[in-house]
Amino acid sequence: MSSFDVSTFQAFERAGWQAKATAYHAFYEPLTTPLIADLLDAAGVDATSRVLDVGSGPGYVLAAARRRRARAVGIDQAAAMAGLARRLSPDAEYLIGDAQRIPLANGAMSAVVGNLALHHLPEPDRALREYTRVLGPSGRLALTVWDAPSRAGRVQRQRGDGRRGDPIDRPGRAADGR
Repeated sequence: MSSFDVSTFQAFERAGWQAKATAYHAFYEPLTTPLIADLLDAAGVDATSRVLDVGSGPGYVLAAARRRRARAVGIDQAAAMAGLARRLSPDAEYLIGDAQRIPLANGAMSAVVGNLALHHLPEPDRALREYTRVLGPSGRLALTVWDAPSRAGRVQRQRGDGRRGDPIDRPGRAADGR
């Protein structure tokens, strides 16, 4: 059995997203944006929020958070994705860097969100520790991940005490909430 090389995985991901940013935007936008309204709702994002979008990619979540008047900060490792995000949401702050080593102070954010990003990180446990580190005391974390088609469209509620709540079925819900 071979050992897992974190730096090789990160370099592979960074190079891939750097080279494919425009193609990603063209192909994945209609697949990923329907999840955003529920993601932001789960994190309680509103005009009073300071929200960090990890693995921001082309900035779809950033743009939606800004439409809610939240202070939005995105982080992604690919500079090409940052270029797309800056066009979609020019008034959001965008960091190019590692979502497992977030250059923000402890408790700086009221919400951390990530739309289909966690599986692109070589050390998801480390990333989750970073996400909770930058959250304030009553902050909320909301993430989406790819799942089996039979369970797609399902939102798992996270209770305030850290235990999972009942899943919410939301098949076919559009990005605008209809």
